[in-house]
Amino acid sequence: MSFRYIYTGTVRLTTDNVLSILLLADKYNIAVLRETCVEYMLHHIVESPDTNRTLSWYQYAKMTANALLVTKCWKFILSNFDIILKTSDWINMTTAEIIQFLSSNDLVVSDEFYLWENVEKWVTLKFEEEEVAGVVLDVIPLLHFTMMQPKQLLQIEKSSLFEKYKAVFMEKTSAAYRHHSLLSDEVNVQTSTERFRNYTSDIYGLCVNFKIEDFKDMEVSLCRYKQRVSVPIEFISSTKGYKADQNRVLFEVALHGKGVCKTFSFYNQKPKNAKLSVRALNVKPNLKAEITFIIYGRKNGVCYVAFTYTNTHEYSTTCQFFMEENLIAVSTLCSEKSPYLIDGSLEARVFVKILSLEEKTE
Repeated sequence: MSFRYIYTGTVRLTTDNVLSILLLADKYNIAVLRETCVEYMLHHIVESPDTNRTLSWYQYAKMTANALLVTKCWKFILSNFDIILKTSDWINMTTAEIIQFLSSNDLVVSDEFYLWENVEKWVTLKFEEEEVAGVVLDVIPLLHFTMMQPKQLLQIEKSSLFEKYKAVFMEKTSAAYRHHSLLSDEVNVQTSTERFRNYTSDIYGLCVNFKIEDFKDMEVSLCRYKQRVSVPIEFISSTKGYKADQNRVLFEVALHGKGVCKTFSFYNQKPKNAKLSVRALNVKPNLKAEITFIIYGRKNGVCYVAFTYTNTHEYSTTCQFFMEENLIAVSTLCSEKSPYLIDGSLEARVFVKILSLEEKTE
C-alpha cells in the first residue's frame, strides 16, 4: 500500500513510519492521507513482535477517538498478550494503560509470572528513581500473586523492586504463600479473591487444545472432538496430596467443528455453524463458569489468536450443559482465504474458568 505525496513522489507505508505520517496528515488535515494510514493500520495489526506497533496505534486511536481502530487493537492486545509483551513499544506504555491491561482477566497469556517479569522490566527501564514508588504502588497490586508458584514468589523476593518496596509486595506475597500452604494441607476454604486469567500454561489446568487436520475436507459427522478437563476452583501449583475431587470440577468439552447433522432434517441441510458444548460432570452448588473459545491463525508469518468467543454459564444439577450452537460460520472457517486455518488445520483452545461457588441469596 502506498500514497503519492506531491513533492517527494511515492512513499511506501511501513509499520515503523505509518504513525508519523498519520500525525502529519492530522496536523495538516489531509483527509485522504489520514484514511490511507488508518486503513494500513487496520490491515497490519498482526505483525511479528519486532515490527508490531499495535500498542502505539492503540494509544493514537484512543487519543483521536477512532472507535474502530481502538476496538481492533484492544481485541488483539487482549488475545495475544504474549506477543505484545515482546514488542519494543511495551516499554513506552503509560501507567494508566498498564493498569488497564492488568485489570483485565480476559488476557490470553502463558502465566502470571511472565506478566511480572515484563512489568518489572517496564518499571525499571521507563521510570526515574523518584517516580518508581508511585508506579509500584499503583501497578503491583494488580498482579495475581496467588497464581504464581512458591518458587516464583521466591524469585520475586530477590528482585531489586521487592527489596526497595517490601511494604507494597509483602501483603500480596504473604497472602500467596498462605494460599498455597492451606490448599496443600487440604484446608477447604476460599483463600484468594484473585481470578484466573486465560492462562495457556499446563500448570493451571484451565484449557483443552483442539487440532483438526485437513479441516476443509473432513466430513461433518467426523468433525467432532471431545476432551475432559479437571478445572481447579483455586490455583495450587502441586497436586501432591491434594484431593482433586473436592477442589476441582470435571468438565467435558465437545467441539463440533462443522456443526451437527440432524438426522430428521426435512430439507437435509448441512449445518451452517460450528458448535461448542461444555458439560459439568461433577456439579458444585451454584457453580458459575466463564468459557472462552479461541482459534489460532497465521498472518505475516505470525501465529496469533484470530477469533475469540466468551460467555458465562451457571451450572446446577438440573442444568449441567452449556451449549453454543452458532459459534462461528462453517463457511467462514472453510473459505478460500480463511484466516483461521494453519496449513489446513483448525487449531483452537477452550478455557474454562470457575468464577464462583457462592450460595445465592434472595
